Amino acid sequence: MPSTLQEIRFLSDSDETFAARVRAGAEEISTVLALIPAARSPVELAQQISKLFHTAIHHGAPIWNDGSRIGCCELYHFASSQLLQTVPKTNGSASEILRAFLDDLLEPLREAPSLTNAPAKAWEFRHRFDRFEAVVGIEELTALANVKFKRGTPASVDDIRNLVIVSVEHGMSLYQVEDWLGCALLHSFCAQQMVALAQIKPFNREVQLLVRPVGELLAKYPKVPLATDLAKQCAWDFYEAFMEIIKEDGPPAAPQYAAVISYRREGGSFLARAVYQAIKDRGHQIFLDVDGLGVGDFTEQLRENIENSPALILLLTHGALDRCCLDSEDFVRCEILHAREHGKKIIPVLVQNFQFPKLPPELDFVRVLQGVPVFDEFFEATIDKLIKLMGSSPRR
Repeated sequence: MPSTLQEIRFLSDSDETFAARVRAGAEEISTVLALIPAARSPVELAQQISKLFHTAIHHGAPIWNDGSRIGCCELYHFASSQLLQTVPKTNGSASEILRAFLDDLLEPLREAPSLTNAPAKAWEFRHRFDRFEAVVGIEELTALANVKFKRGTPASVDDIRNLVIVSVEHGMSLYQVEDWLGCALLHSFCAQQMVALAQIKPFNREVQLLVRPVGELLAKYPKVPLATDLAKQCAWDFYEAFMEIIKEDGPPAAPQYAAVISYRREGGSFLARAVYQAIKDRGHQIFLDVDGLGVGDFTEQLRENIENSPALILLLTHGALDRCCLDSEDFVRCEILHAREHGKKIIPVLVQNFQFPKLPPELDFVRVLQGVPVFDEFFEATIDKLIKLMGSSPRR
């Protein structure tokens, strides 16, 4: 592979309609790739790779839809081949599950893109990109569970529920693309971590009772089935057991939250969970979609919770606003505009080096809102400032 983007000759260069778009996509992919070697943990590495794949899809899917199969395929091929060259520079941050995924990514790279193989090859890459959501979820589950394993302290009910929420959250993205094998792998891994945590002595009987149905499912599915129908059944069995764990007992009360967290799942779910837990630990009621949504219309419940909360916490992770510029029905865009329409306080939380994209006029006001920068080493101070801007008193 040539060492610079300028040296690469894409087949799509000959098509004036798409050449500039393919080059622009490759440029942005290169920008994301440059951040990968700085990843300091398996979770951060997985999140950066997820960002890479979403960037490739962000540019490649519209090119495909507008008629250039080869342009889409070449972008996906470029992102994948460059990633495999970049990951060895990550100072050992790649875990076993990530290495297995990268080995699988080699398969569609064995043959160079051509006008003949582009449609099938593009889908080979796309399916792998979509499935990477399971890898991100597994890395986050591992990080959460390792905290308890290293300390050797018994897990609490909240520890188990936090694992379940992470699994369900990432599973939602896999459900949307009907990747049942990815769902099954993710949920099965979550179940294994839950059972292991329940065995830390001295035993927490409440946790053991909570985890028992999940353990029975692991006995039913000692290996994740590869056949699509069986993988789908496996995924749903675990999902239903997980929902039993996180459901609230008794009739739902009217939502009364100090704030609603708005975030982009791709690259933002881990921060959302951390912010949610930190604010909740300080005695404030706060809404995060995976925790608070019950059965019923997702969009309508979300709107009602925004209307019934004084503030919207907007997590600006890398690329969080990009889709808002292209899709009028994008969830994050709709949440921001719904909060503004109802006079809610909107508080941006910006990760380090966040860059605003060119926003549509109706969203440009976000640039001038008083926000809070977030840094790993000053996370507690970030939460303190965020709560002060929320202006709410703790309620237990």
